[in-house]
Amino acid sequence: MFRISEFATLAGTTPKVLRDHDRASLFRPAWVDATTGYRGYTASQLPALRRILALRDLGVSVADLRRLVAEQADLASVLEQRRVALEQARLETDRRLAAVGIELDGRIPGLADVVVRALRPELVGVLDVVGEDDAPAFHALEAAIRDAGVRASRPPMSLVDGLGGGVAASIQVGVPVTRPVPTAFASVRLPAVRAATVLHRGSYASLDATRRALLEWMASTGLVPAGSLRVLYLQFGAEADLRLPSRYLVDRAADLVTELQVPLS
Repeated sequence: MFRISEFATLAGTTPKVLRDHDRASLFRPAWVDATTGYRGYTASQLPALRRILALRDLGVSVADLRRLVAEQADLASVLEQRRVALEQARLETDRRLAAVGIELDGRIPGLADVVVRALRPELVGVLDVVGEDDAPAFHALEAAIRDAGVRASRPPMSLVDGLGGGVAASIQVGVPVTRPVPTAFASVRLPAVRAATVLHRGSYASLDATRRALLEWMASTGLVPAGSLRVLYLQFGAEADLRLPSRYLVDRAADLVTELQVPLS
């Protein structure tokens, strides 16, 4: 039988911790002197104590440990589950640090900072683009939504299928609306998603290069695209008759600001 100080040394802890664990009903001594209150411990108790100490070090609360002990749970199994969860968290941290390194190192030319963030659900009116020029579709859709009186004060977008390069399978223009209306355009509710996003400044002529760089960045960090690319026009040019919010409108190509948003699986 070991005295509390001797057992604490063997376990790599302190007598105070053993007393606290006893009072919390986490770890009881093998024997207590009824007269003096001295605690005695046996070597066979060491594995259970070390598991409890390890779980506390891994962030398991006293309340959760008390419940596990009361339920006579297999602490070795609980410890392994916690270890696996922490290993997964470590791998995710390593992945994120690698992503930060790529952003800061500039190993992908022309790519500004990438931000992975949550996108809120959004109701938009949509219209298919016919041909390579999306300007006629944008004008027709904005005019129809203006006439219906349902335009929301948010920037327009394009929805692009086919992220792998080459000719896109399909493109739709999208304009935010306050409610669906039975008219010439369809209304869809874009779901909330987590997306990799990057800002592109300047002419649309180099927008595809930014898209390819973003996809290359995602591939290097293990992120997998899921769903249509969203191209959000934060500053753009438009005809005056559409009566769009002035804060979004610019005259020069150099002042254009576009955000590429790639939903993630």
